[in-house]
Amino acid sequence: MLDFTHDWRLVVASLAIALMAGFTGLSLTRGASRLAAPRRKAVVSMAAVALGGGIWSMRFVAMLGLQLPISYFYDALVTLISALVAILLTGLALLILHFRPRTASSQNLAGAIIGIGISGMH
Repeated sequence: MLDFTHDWRLVVASLAIALMAGFTGLSLTRGASRLAAPRRKAVVSMAAVALGGGIWSMRFVAMLGLQLPISYFYDALVTLISALVAILLTGLALLILHFRPRTASSQNLAGAIIGIGISGMH
C-alpha cells in the first residue's frame, strides 16, 4: 500500500472553490426561468461555466493536494476534456431545469446528468 498525505491548504482551497462556484452559479440562475429565452440562454451558459468549472476545479485542486511517493503527471488534453465534460453536462442539466417545466422527473433527470458529468470527468 502506498503512503500518502494531503496538503491541508489545497484541501481548504478546494472547499473554498466549491463554495464560491456554487454561490456564483446558483446566484446567476436565480429567477432565470422568468427571463426571455435569449437572455436565459446567456445566463444558463455563464452558470454552466461557473458550476461545471467549479466542480472540476475543486476536484483538480484537491487532487493536487494528494501527495504520493511516486511520479505522476496530468496530460493536458485529457485534463481539458475532463473540464469540458463537467461544464457541458452541467449546462445540459441547467437547460433542462430552465427551459422545461419544473417537475420531479425533470429535476431527477438534471440531477442524474450532473452525476454522469461528475463520473465522466473522472
